[in-house]
Amino acid sequence: MNLGFWTFLLYQIHFYDQFALQKEFISSINDSNREAQYMNTPKVLQKFWALSLVILLAGFIGIGQASAQWFVDGVAGNDTFNGSQMAVGGFPNGPFKTIGTAITAAADGETITILAHNYAEAISTAKAITFEVKTSGGNTVVTIQSITHNSAGDTVTYTDAAGGGVGTFSLTAGITLTAGTVNFGTAVVVATGQTFTRTNGFLTGTAPTVTNVNVTYGATTAASITAGNELAANIGTGTLTFGGASGDAVVVPNALSAATIAKSGAGNATFSSAVTTTGANATDINVTAAGTLTFADLTVAGGITIGNNAAVVNAGAVSVGAYPVAHGGTGLVTFASLALGTEELTVTNSGGATVTGAVTFSNGARDVITNSSSGTLTMGTVTSQITDTSGDDAGADM
Repeated sequence: MNLGFWTFLLYQIHFYDQFALQKEFISSINDSNREAQYMNTPKVLQKFWALSLVILLAGFIGIGQASAQWFVDGVAGNDTFNGSQMAVGGFPNGPFKTIGTAITAAADGETITILAHNYAEAISTAKAITFEVKTSGGNTVVTIQSITHNSAGDTVTYTDAAGGGVGTFSLTAGITLTAGTVNFGTAVVVATGQTFTRTNGFLTGTAPTVTNVNVTYGATTAASITAGNELAANIGTGTLTFGGASGDAVVVPNALSAATIAKSGAGNATFSSAVTTTGANATDINVTAAGTLTFADLTVAGGITIGNNAAVVNAGAVSVGAYPVAHGGTGLVTFASLALGTEELTVTNSGGATVTGAVTFSNGARDVITNSSSGTLTMGTVTSQITDTSGDDAGADM
Protein backbone atom coordinates (compact mmCIF):
# COMPACT_ATOMS: atom_id res chain seq x y z
CA MET A 1 0.00 0.00 0.00
CA ASN A 2 1.41 3.39 -0.97
CA LEU A 3 1.02 6.92 0.37
CA GLY A 4 -2.12 7.55 -1.68
CA PHE A 5 -3.99 4.73 0.06
CA TRP A 6 -3.21 6.01 3.54
CA THR A 7 -4.05 9.60 2.74
CA PHE A 8 -7.33 8.51 1.17
CA LEU A 9 -8.12 6.55 4.34
CA LEU A 10 -7.24 9.60 6.40
CA TYR A 11 -9.63 11.63 4.28
CA GLN A 12 -12.49 9.18 4.96
CA ILE A 13 -11.86 9.15 8.71
CA HIS A 14 -11.81 12.92 8.95
CA PHE A 15 -14.87 13.20 6.71
CA TYR A 16 -16.96 11.22 9.17
CA ASP A 17 -15.33 12.95 12.13
CA GLN A 18 -16.14 16.29 10.51
CA PHE A 19 -19.78 15.20 9.95
CA ALA A 20 -20.11 14.27 13.63
CA LEU A 21 -18.77 17.64 14.69
CA GLN A 22 -21.24 19.43 12.45
CA LYS A 23 -24.07 17.52 14.11
CA GLU A 24 -22.68 18.53 17.49
CA PHE A 25 -22.62 22.15 16.38
CA ILE A 26 -26.26 22.08 15.17
CA SER A 27 -27.36 20.35 18.31
CA SER A 28 -25.68 22.99 20.43
CA ILE A 29 -27.67 25.72 18.63
CA ASN A 30 -30.93 24.09 19.70
CA ASP A 31 -29.79 23.67 23.23
CA SER A 32 -32.00 25.53 25.72
CA ASN A 33 -28.96 26.58 27.68
CA ARG A 34 -27.81 29.55 25.55
CA GLU A 35 -24.83 30.20 27.78
CA ALA A 36 -23.55 26.66 27.21
CA GLN A 37 -24.16 27.13 23.48
CA TYR A 38 -22.01 30.23 23.29
CA MET A 39 -19.30 28.54 25.33
CA ASN A 40 -19.22 25.39 23.17
CA THR A 41 -19.53 27.02 19.76
CA PRO A 42 -15.92 28.31 19.54
CA LYS A 43 -14.54 24.92 20.60
CA VAL A 44 -16.64 23.13 17.98
CA LEU A 45 -15.58 25.59 15.27
CA GLN A 46 -11.95 25.22 16.34
CA LYS A 47 -12.14 21.46 15.89
CA PHE A 48 -13.98 21.88 12.61
CA TRP A 49 -11.34 24.15 11.08
CA ALA A 50 -8.44 22.12 12.46
CA LEU A 51 -9.76 18.98 10.83
CA SER A 52 -10.40 20.85 7.59
CA LEU A 53 -6.77 21.97 7.59
CA VAL A 54 -5.59 18.40 8.10
CA ILE A 55 -7.66 17.27 5.12
CA LEU A 56 -6.32 20.12 2.99
CA LEU A 57 -2.71 19.22 3.85
CA ALA A 58 -3.40 15.56 3.11
CA GLY A 59 -4.55 16.63 -0.34
CA PHE A 60 -1.21 18.33 -0.92
CA ILE A 61 0.68 15.12 -0.23
CA GLY A 62 -1.30 13.17 -2.76
CA ILE A 63 -4.79 12.00 -1.84
CA GLY A 64 -5.85 9.42 -4.38
CA GLN A 65 -2.27 8.84 -5.65
CA ALA A 66 -2.75 5.10 -5.83
CA SER A 67 -1.58 4.82 -9.43
CA ALA A 68 0.76 1.99 -10.41
CA GLN A 69 2.69 4.41 -12.62
CA TRP A 70 5.12 7.16 -11.68
CA PHE A 71 6.60 9.88 -13.87
CA VAL A 72 10.02 11.55 -14.00
CA ASP A 73 11.06 14.66 -15.94
CA GLY A 74 14.59 15.86 -15.32
CA VAL A 75 13.80 19.36 -16.61
CA ALA A 76 10.27 20.34 -15.58
CA GLY A 77 9.89 17.89 -12.71
CA ASN A 78 10.15 18.58 -9.01
CA ASP A 79 10.66 16.10 -6.20
CA THR A 80 8.01 17.92 -4.15
CA PHE A 81 5.43 16.92 -6.77
CA ASN A 82 3.59 13.64 -6.31
CA GLY A 83 4.84 11.98 -9.52
CA SER A 84 1.29 11.28 -10.65
CA GLN A 85 1.56 12.60 -14.21
CA MET A 86 4.13 13.73 -16.78
CA ALA A 87 2.55 17.17 -17.34
CA VAL A 88 2.93 19.76 -14.62
CA GLY A 89 -0.53 20.55 -13.25
CA GLY A 90 -1.86 22.28 -10.18
CA PHE A 91 0.37 21.57 -7.22
CA PRO A 92 1.16 18.86 -6.23
CA ASN A 93 0.36 17.13 -9.52
CA GLY A 94 3.37 16.66 -11.75
CA PRO A 95 6.45 14.51 -12.37
CA PHE A 96 9.36 13.90 -10.04
CA LYS A 97 12.68 15.42 -11.02
CA THR A 98 14.87 12.44 -10.05
CA ILE A 99 14.63 8.72 -10.72
CA GLY A 100 15.69 7.97 -7.16
CA THR A 101 12.60 9.69 -5.74
CA ALA A 102 10.40 7.62 -8.04
CA ILE A 103 12.12 4.40 -6.96
CA THR A 104 11.43 5.26 -3.31
CA ALA A 105 7.76 5.91 -4.07
CA ALA A 106 7.20 2.85 -6.30
CA ALA A 107 6.11 -0.54 -5.03
CA ASP A 108 6.61 -3.98 -6.56
CA GLY A 109 4.83 -4.35 -9.87
CA GLU A 110 4.71 -0.63 -10.62
CA THR A 111 6.17 1.35 -13.53
CA ILE A 112 8.41 4.41 -13.64
CA THR A 113 8.16 6.39 -16.89
CA ILE A 114 11.24 8.54 -17.51
CA LEU A 115 11.28 11.39 -20.00
CA ALA A 116 14.33 11.23 -22.28
CA HIS A 117 17.05 13.35 -20.67
CA ASN A 118 20.53 13.15 -19.14
CA TYR A 119 20.15 12.07 -15.50
CA ALA A 120 23.28 12.15 -13.33
CA GLU A 121 22.01 9.23 -11.28
CA ALA A 122 22.95 5.66 -10.53
CA ILE A 123 19.88 3.40 -10.53
CA SER A 124 19.87 0.89 -7.67
CA THR A 125 16.88 -1.39 -7.15
CA ALA A 126 15.71 -4.11 -4.82
CA LYS A 127 12.15 -4.19 -6.17
CA ALA A 128 10.24 -5.77 -9.05
CA ILE A 129 9.60 -2.57 -11.01
CA THR A 130 9.69 -1.45 -14.65
CA PHE A 131 11.59 1.53 -16.03
CA GLU A 132 10.47 2.84 -19.39
CA VAL A 133 11.81 5.54 -21.70
CA LYS A 134 9.35 8.24 -22.74
CA THR A 135 10.69 9.86 -25.90
CA SER A 136 10.49 13.64 -26.21
CA GLY A 137 10.61 15.10 -29.69
CA GLY A 138 13.79 13.83 -31.28
CA ASN A 139 15.32 12.81 -27.96
CA THR A 140 14.99 9.07 -27.42
CA VAL A 141 17.74 8.45 -24.84
CA VAL A 142 17.66 8.28 -21.06
CA THR A 143 21.26 8.68 -19.92
CA ILE A 144 22.12 7.39 -16.45
CA GLN A 145 25.30 6.48 -14.62
CA SER A 146 24.90 2.82 -13.77
CA ILE A 147 22.50 -0.01 -12.99
CA THR A 148 22.59 -2.15 -9.82
CA HIS A 149 20.05 -4.85 -8.96
CA ASN A 150 20.08 -6.90 -5.77
CA SER A 151 16.77 -8.59 -5.04
CA ALA A 152 16.48 -12.36 -5.29
CA GLY A 153 13.24 -13.42 -6.93
CA ASP A 154 12.48 -9.96 -8.33
CA THR A 155 12.74 -8.85 -11.94
CA VAL A 156 13.54 -5.27 -12.88
CA THR A 157 12.72 -4.38 -16.49
CA TYR A 158 14.09 -1.62 -18.71
CA THR A 159 11.88 -0.96 -21.70
CA ASP A 160 10.38 1.61 -24.07
CA ALA A 161 7.07 3.32 -23.30
CA ALA A 162 6.04 3.44 -26.96
CA GLY A 163 7.15 -0.09 -27.74
CA GLY A 164 9.26 -1.14 -30.67
CA GLY A 165 12.57 -0.38 -28.96
CA VAL A 166 12.63 3.31 -29.95
CA GLY A 167 13.80 4.48 -26.52
CA THR A 168 17.31 3.74 -25.28
CA PHE A 169 19.02 3.65 -21.90
CA SER A 170 22.63 4.85 -22.12
CA LEU A 171 25.00 4.09 -19.25
CA THR A 172 28.09 6.17 -18.52
CA ALA A 173 29.25 3.57 -15.99
CA GLY A 174 28.65 -0.16 -15.60
CA ILE A 175 26.12 -2.76 -14.48
CA THR A 176 26.18 -4.78 -11.25
CA LEU A 177 23.93 -7.80 -10.83
CA THR A 178 24.09 -9.54 -7.46
CA ALA A 179 20.64 -11.16 -7.24
CA GLY A 180 17.37 -11.39 -9.13
CA THR A 181 16.80 -10.77 -12.82
CA VAL A 182 17.47 -7.75 -15.01
CA ASN A 183 15.43 -7.80 -18.22
CA PHE A 184 16.26 -5.45 -21.08
CA GLY A 185 13.23 -4.93 -23.29
CA THR A 186 14.87 -2.14 -25.27
CA ALA A 187 18.37 -1.04 -26.22
CA VAL A 188 20.82 -0.53 -23.36
CA VAL A 189 24.21 0.93 -24.31
CA VAL A 190 27.19 0.64 -21.95
CA ALA A 191 30.01 3.16 -22.36
CA THR A 192 33.48 2.09 -23.49
CA GLY A 193 35.79 0.87 -20.75
CA GLN A 194 33.07 0.21 -18.15
CA THR A 195 32.54 -3.02 -16.22
CA PHE A 196 29.68 -5.50 -15.98
CA THR A 197 29.90 -7.37 -12.65
CA ARG A 198 27.79 -10.44 -12.02
CA THR A 199 27.81 -12.62 -8.94
CA ASN A 200 24.28 -14.04 -8.97
CA GLY A 201 21.06 -13.51 -10.87
CA PHE A 202 20.32 -13.40 -14.59
CA LEU A 203 20.36 -10.92 -17.45
CA THR A 204 17.57 -11.60 -19.94
CA GLY A 205 15.97 -9.99 -22.98
CA THR A 206 17.95 -7.84 -25.39
CA ALA A 207 21.72 -8.09 -24.98
CA PRO A 208 23.29 -4.72 -24.05
CA THR A 209 25.32 -2.92 -26.69
CA VAL A 210 28.95 -2.89 -25.60
CA THR A 211 32.32 -1.82 -26.98
CA ASN A 212 35.57 -2.55 -25.17
CA VAL A 213 33.96 -3.36 -21.82
CA ASN A 214 35.18 -5.46 -18.91
CA VAL A 215 33.21 -8.37 -17.49
CA THR A 216 33.83 -9.68 -13.97
CA TYR A 217 32.35 -12.74 -12.29
CA GLY A 218 32.57 -12.45 -8.52
CA ALA A 219 31.91 -14.82 -5.65
CA THR A 220 28.52 -16.50 -6.05
CA THR A 221 26.20 -18.43 -3.76
CA ALA A 222 25.07 -20.56 -6.70
CA ALA A 223 26.84 -23.84 -7.40
CA SER A 224 27.43 -22.73 -10.96
CA ILE A 225 26.44 -19.86 -13.22
CA THR A 226 26.44 -19.75 -16.99
CA ALA A 227 27.57 -16.63 -18.82
CA GLY A 228 24.65 -14.88 -20.49
CA ASN A 229 23.86 -11.59 -22.19
CA GLU A 230 26.35 -9.74 -20.02
CA LEU A 231 29.23 -11.36 -21.93
CA ALA A 232 29.28 -10.40 -25.60
CA ALA A 233 31.03 -12.58 -28.15
CA ASN A 234 33.63 -9.82 -28.56
CA ILE A 235 34.46 -7.47 -25.69
CA GLY A 236 37.19 -5.74 -27.67
CA THR A 237 39.98 -4.36 -25.51
CA GLY A 238 38.18 -5.42 -22.35
CA THR A 239 39.26 -7.94 -19.72
CA LEU A 240 37.29 -10.97 -18.60
CA THR A 241 37.95 -11.68 -14.91
CA PHE A 242 37.02 -14.69 -12.81
CA GLY A 243 37.14 -13.65 -9.17
CA GLY A 244 34.95 -16.31 -7.59
CA ALA A 245 35.85 -18.17 -4.42
CA SER A 246 36.73 -21.84 -4.07
CA GLY A 247 33.77 -24.00 -5.09
CA ASP A 248 32.34 -21.37 -7.47
CA ALA A 249 32.06 -22.25 -11.13
CA VAL A 250 31.41 -20.20 -14.25
CA VAL A 251 30.67 -21.74 -17.65
CA VAL A 252 31.15 -19.73 -20.85
CA PRO A 253 29.24 -21.64 -23.53
CA ASN A 254 29.94 -19.51 -26.60
CA ALA A 255 33.03 -18.48 -28.54
CA LEU A 256 34.76 -15.42 -27.11
CA SER A 257 37.24 -12.73 -28.10
CA ALA A 258 38.79 -10.53 -25.39
CA ALA A 259 42.00 -8.60 -24.90
CA THR A 260 42.90 -10.48 -21.73
CA ILE A 261 41.52 -13.18 -19.45
CA ALA A 262 42.39 -13.04 -15.75
CA LYS A 263 41.77 -15.69 -13.13
CA SER A 264 42.13 -13.95 -9.76
CA GLY A 265 39.82 -16.11 -7.64
CA ALA A 266 40.00 -19.74 -6.53
CA GLY A 267 36.82 -20.79 -8.34
CA ASN A 268 36.64 -22.76 -11.57
CA ALA A 269 35.98 -21.47 -15.08
CA THR A 270 35.22 -23.44 -18.22
CA PHE A 271 35.12 -22.28 -21.85
CA SER A 272 33.08 -24.66 -23.97
CA SER A 273 33.98 -23.01 -27.30
CA ALA A 274 37.01 -21.42 -28.92
CA VAL A 275 38.66 -18.45 -27.21
CA THR A 276 40.84 -15.74 -28.76
CA THR A 277 42.82 -13.07 -26.93
CA THR A 278 44.04 -9.93 -28.67
CA GLY A 279 46.02 -8.09 -26.00
CA ALA A 280 49.41 -9.18 -27.36
CA ASN A 281 50.97 -8.99 -23.89
CA ALA A 282 52.77 -11.48 -21.68
CA THR A 283 49.61 -11.76 -19.58
CA ASP A 284 46.94 -12.24 -22.24
CA ILE A 285 46.05 -15.23 -20.08
CA ASN A 286 46.96 -14.42 -16.47
CA VAL A 287 46.36 -17.01 -13.73
CA THR A 288 47.04 -15.75 -10.21
CA ALA A 289 44.86 -18.03 -8.08
CA ALA A 290 44.09 -21.72 -7.58
CA GLY A 291 41.16 -23.57 -9.09
CA THR A 292 40.71 -25.06 -12.55
CA LEU A 293 40.71 -23.13 -15.81
CA THR A 294 39.56 -25.14 -18.83
CA PHE A 295 39.61 -24.07 -22.45
CA ALA A 296 38.51 -25.68 -25.66
CA ASP A 297 40.81 -24.35 -28.40
CA LEU A 298 42.81 -21.27 -27.39
CA THR A 299 44.48 -18.68 -29.62
CA VAL A 300 46.59 -16.11 -27.76
CA ALA A 301 48.10 -13.04 -29.42
CA GLY A 302 50.52 -12.57 -26.52
CA GLY A 303 51.51 -15.11 -23.88
CA ILE A 304 50.25 -17.23 -21.00
CA THR A 305 51.45 -16.57 -17.45
CA ILE A 306 50.64 -18.92 -14.58
CA GLY A 307 51.80 -17.57 -11.24
CA ASN A 308 52.91 -19.32 -8.06
CA ASN A 309 49.61 -20.98 -7.21
CA ALA A 310 47.93 -24.37 -7.42
CA ALA A 311 45.85 -23.63 -10.50
CA VAL A 312 45.12 -26.46 -12.92
CA VAL A 313 44.95 -25.36 -16.56
CA ASN A 314 43.54 -27.57 -19.29
CA ALA A 315 43.21 -26.69 -22.96
CA GLY A 316 42.76 -28.20 -26.37
CA ALA A 317 44.87 -26.86 -29.23
CA VAL A 318 46.83 -23.84 -27.98
CA SER A 319 48.55 -21.23 -30.12
CA VAL A 320 50.52 -18.33 -28.64
CA GLY A 321 52.13 -15.27 -30.16
CA ALA A 322 55.07 -13.06 -29.26
CA TYR A 323 55.36 -14.00 -25.56
CA PRO A 324 56.22 -17.20 -23.67
CA VAL A 325 54.07 -19.79 -22.02
CA ALA A 326 55.43 -19.32 -18.49
CA HIS A 327 54.24 -21.88 -15.95
CA GLY A 328 55.35 -20.97 -12.45
CA GLY A 329 52.62 -22.72 -10.50
CA THR A 330 52.22 -25.94 -8.54
CA GLY A 331 49.25 -27.28 -10.50
CA LEU A 332 49.39 -29.38 -13.64
CA VAL A 333 49.05 -27.72 -17.05
CA THR A 334 47.75 -29.92 -19.85
CA PHE A 335 47.48 -28.93 -23.53
CA ALA A 336 46.33 -31.15 -26.39
CA SER A 337 48.87 -29.35 -28.58
CA LEU A 338 51.00 -26.22 -28.41
CA ALA A 339 52.12 -23.91 -31.20
CA LEU A 340 54.68 -21.39 -29.93
CA GLY A 341 55.17 -18.07 -31.66
CA THR A 342 58.47 -16.24 -31.23
CA GLU A 343 59.06 -17.23 -27.60
CA GLU A 344 59.45 -20.26 -25.36
CA LEU A 345 57.83 -22.73 -22.98
CA THR A 346 59.15 -22.57 -19.42
CA VAL A 347 58.21 -24.60 -16.35
CA THR A 348 59.76 -23.25 -13.15
CA ASN A 349 57.81 -24.76 -10.24
CA SER A 350 56.60 -28.17 -9.11
CA GLY A 351 53.42 -28.25 -11.15
CA GLY A 352 54.66 -29.87 -14.30
CA ALA A 353 53.21 -29.66 -17.78
CA THR A 354 51.94 -32.11 -20.35
CA VAL A 355 51.44 -31.56 -24.07
CA THR A 356 49.78 -34.72 -25.28
CA GLY A 357 50.26 -33.89 -28.95
CA ALA A 358 52.75 -31.84 -30.90
CA VAL A 359 54.78 -28.86 -29.71
CA THR A 360 55.55 -26.68 -32.71
CA PHE A 361 57.92 -23.72 -32.97
CA SER A 362 57.12 -21.23 -35.69
CA ASN A 363 59.65 -19.51 -37.91
CA GLY A 364 61.71 -17.10 -35.81
CA ALA A 365 60.96 -18.75 -32.48
CA ARG A 366 63.60 -19.05 -29.78
CA ASP A 367 63.16 -22.81 -29.86
CA VAL A 368 63.56 -23.07 -26.09
CA ILE A 369 61.84 -25.49 -23.76
CA THR A 370 62.96 -25.10 -20.15
CA ASN A 371 62.05 -27.25 -17.19
CA SER A 372 63.77 -25.97 -14.07
CA SER A 373 61.11 -27.34 -11.78
CA SER A 374 60.70 -30.50 -9.74
CA GLY A 375 57.66 -31.36 -11.82
CA THR A 376 57.53 -33.43 -14.98
CA LEU A 377 57.43 -31.97 -18.47
CA THR A 378 55.90 -34.39 -20.94
CA MET A 379 55.49 -33.77 -24.64
CA GLY A 380 54.56 -35.62 -27.79
CA THR A 381 56.49 -34.68 -30.90
CA VAL A 382 58.48 -31.45 -31.01
CA THR A 383 58.84 -29.73 -34.37
CA SER A 384 60.84 -26.65 -35.32
CA GLN A 385 60.04 -24.63 -38.40
CA ILE A 386 63.06 -22.32 -38.24
CA THR A 387 64.40 -21.36 -41.65
CA ASP A 388 68.14 -21.41 -42.12
CA THR A 389 69.03 -18.12 -43.81
CA SER A 390 71.86 -19.85 -45.71
CA GLY A 391 69.28 -22.01 -47.38
CA ASP A 392 70.89 -25.24 -46.16
CA ASP A 393 67.97 -26.22 -43.94
CA ALA A 394 64.37 -25.47 -44.68
CA GLY A 395 63.24 -26.88 -41.37
CA ALA A 396 64.21 -29.44 -38.81
CA ASP A 397 62.57 -31.77 -36.31
CA MET A 398 63.97 -31.53 -32.84
